[in-house]
Amino acid sequence: MAIKKNIKFDLPIGGIRAKNMQEIREHFTLEILEYARNGTLVKWLRSRKLEDELTAVQALLELDDDALFSGLCTVFSVSPRQNLLTALAQLRGEFNAAKVDVSPRQNLLTALAQLRGEFNAAKVGIKPREKTLERALSELARSVSIASNNSGLKEDNFLTQAVANTNEKITASLAKWRADVSRQQRNTEFREQFGDSLLVYVCGKVKAGKSSIGNYVAYGHGDPNRSIIDAAEPTPEFFCEAIAEDAKKPEAELTAAELEEKRKLAAQRNLAEQRKFAVGACERTASIQGFKLSGLTWIDSPGLHSRTEPKGELAQGYVDAADLILYSMSSSQPGRKTDLEEIADLLQKGKRVEVVITRCDMTDVDEMMLENWFLKS
Repeated sequence: MAIKKNIKFDLPIGGIRAKNMQEIREHFTLEILEYARNGTLVKWLRSRKLEDELTAVQALLELDDDALFSGLCTVFSVSPRQNLLTALAQLRGEFNAAKVDVSPRQNLLTALAQLRGEFNAAKVGIKPREKTLERALSELARSVSIASNNSGLKEDNFLTQAVANTNEKITASLAKWRADVSRQQRNTEFREQFGDSLLVYVCGKVKAGKSSIGNYVAYGHGDPNRSIIDAAEPTPEFFCEAIAEDAKKPEAELTAAELEEKRKLAAQRNLAEQRKFAVGACERTASIQGFKLSGLTWIDSPGLHSRTEPKGELAQGYVDAADLILYSMSSSQPGRKTDLEEIADLLQKGKRVEVVITRCDMTDVDEMMLENWFLKS
């Protein structure tokens, strides 16, 4: 059976299910304030085709709680009862008393400062240990070589092949160990430009909320305005590492896609001046960009599998050196096949990955779902 739009439903208030304005007046409680804030009252008025009251309520929604409640009393021709106003003031007082003085950003900065101290402590003695490990590997390789060449066994001895196979396995293991050490050294050298900081690499698809997450970590706001940015203490240091493969090409020889890429790069070079990530932009990040903040280096990626080779190589360098990878997905399209494939690839490489589902706090009541719910109740 087809369900009509704006089907009537009863409004639970004051212990009853109100069907009309008169029943709301007779059982008027603070519940009406919550219904106004979450949109239920607007839907109820629209379903009852009470256009004048609907317009009046919508005009009140930008007001604070006191003014909104007073306005609702006027719309429903209810005299503001003193006990209701007193209860509202009491609720506000309880809410204010429950507030925590320390902001989430301050907690983050405190934790990062502690982490920076741990980094400094861990650095002591690392270089000597690396040299000790390198000497041990070299000595082991030399011993294996000597043993292989001086086994004293004849070629027709049945143990000769067994010794040769064992030496081959040892040599292969040594080569792998050396490759691991070399890769770790490259990562260490790569990280030196960021000092003693936690390197967080953020990746995800377009419109996955990466920019908002980065701004929130930097400032405590998803899209900070200039006053918030100027007042931030300590101040995040934004940077942009552009990859302009076609910089030497005359513009006349560039394709439309290359011209668009060049425009993106030019815009992102202003990141240091803007001191925040652009929110709501549709284009894919065309560079490595990020910020440094009190023991944290935050990297916003151009994508792990970029078709442009220099981008892909540079992005992979950050992935290899990252302490933590955040993979961002929008709650509107979570768990897409390509997302899961990239996450699986990162996990197979032994990286620590945390999945972040963004925009979960941006809710909108689906009218059809609401109508279905009231039909069943």
